[in-house]
Amino acid sequence: MYLLVIVIIVIAVFAVFFLVSNNSNQQTTTLIPMRLPTFAPTTQPPTTTKKIDSELIVAIGINNHIWTKRKLDDYWVGPISCCVKSITQLKDGTILGIGLDDLMYTKKNLNELWTGAIKNSCCVSHITQFNDGTIIGIGGTVLYKKNNLEDPWEGPINKSCCIKSVIQLKDGTILGVKEDGKLWKKKNNNINEDWEGPLPNTCCVDDIAELNDGTLLGIGGNRLYKKNKLEEQWIGPIDHFHISKIIVFKNY
Repeated sequence: MYLLVIVIIVIAVFAVFFLVSNNSNQQTTTLIPMRLPTFAPTTQPPTTTKKIDSELIVAIGINNHIWTKRKLDDYWVGPISCCVKSITQLKDGTILGIGLDDLMYTKKNLNELWTGAIKNSCCVSHITQFNDGTIIGIGGTVLYKKNNLEDPWEGPINKSCCIKSVIQLKDGTILGVKEDGKLWKKKNNNINEDWEGPLPNTCCVDDIAELNDGTLLGIGGNRLYKKNKLEEQWIGPIDHFHISKIIVFKNY
């Protein structure tokens, strides 16, 4: 009986010793998170194109300097350039100005110097370009035209008296500011037809321009006004800056 107990005790001691020895020889295993392989993209990410303002409002101050703004509620920036009394932007981007000598000058950028005078450019006081590319000038109070800058002026155009500013809207409407400050339009949008008017709610401005969204701008009493539709009343003045001419550059 005692022998059996001794045998059991010896077996238990050896079992405990084996377990302790076995645990001491085991190494601790640390789990390392797997890093997923990275691959270079097969296509380049899309390039973000910088948005370019599509229009620039350009004004000539009463001292014949050029001022600009991007939006109607912006402050005027300038003076940028001197000295012109009318300015427009041709379809090819050329900036065309009428100097104080009634001759035409050009530049590619508002910050550049004027180049000229251009051959056969005398003598007009207002300049614009119609939708078909025809260059229109006002000499005295009547219209003249030319197809290319160095061509002689053709005119005076029949039935074009008596105006101080003219513009062709995007829809083809030809508007003229007559000496009474009211807007008139050419019948059938034809420069050789009679003036129709005066149009209602158009008094009294000296110059006009059109924004890309169709908003009309007008200069009255050397102040800037606007109207959303031709038949509406003028709203303004927009600000109290003194200007004499207004034009809108496209894609500038």
